[in-house]
Amino acid sequence: YRIGSSGQGLLVLASQTGQTLLWTSSSRVAIVTEGARITKTAGLTWNLGATNFHGVDPAEDFHAPFSGTTIRYLDFPDLTRFGIGVSSTFALVRPESIQVLGQNLETSLIVEDCVCEDFGWNFQNRYWVDNESKFVWRSEQFTHPKLDRLQIEVFRPPA
Repeated sequence: YRIGSSGQGLLVLASQTGQTLLWTSSSRVAIVTEGARITKTAGLTWNLGATNFHGVDPAEDFHAPFSGTTIRYLDFPDLTRFGIGVSSTFALVRPESIQVLGQNLETSLIVEDCVCEDFGWNFQNRYWVDNESKFVWRSEQFTHPKLDRLQIEVFRPPA
């Protein structure tokens, strides 16, 4: 993982419960993902306390077609702000070949345009989705209005 242009860190899968994965690092950073979505963080300068959806999250399973607007609610305990609404729309941008550990992978770049009216925060998340398996090998996501983009690259899918 990497935050903005900082150095890279290594996350290891600590536990899996269904689609919910807990990733941890030796530097005491923890990230929870559901599908490709980062839903909670700990140990960062600014943390995402929780993510709750109104409906289905397209980033949880890119096998399903996506259209329309998705609404989610975010908790930011370090700002004492809870249930902050974010609306999102997803779009398939283009096919893109990426490299992970020297292996070429044929993916599709999917972009999520996000609006958080409470904070005047507009941002864009990106997902590189394997064309065949629909596994997300790489993503760039914003998790907090005071934190730069969080980049994650997965070396191998969870077993």
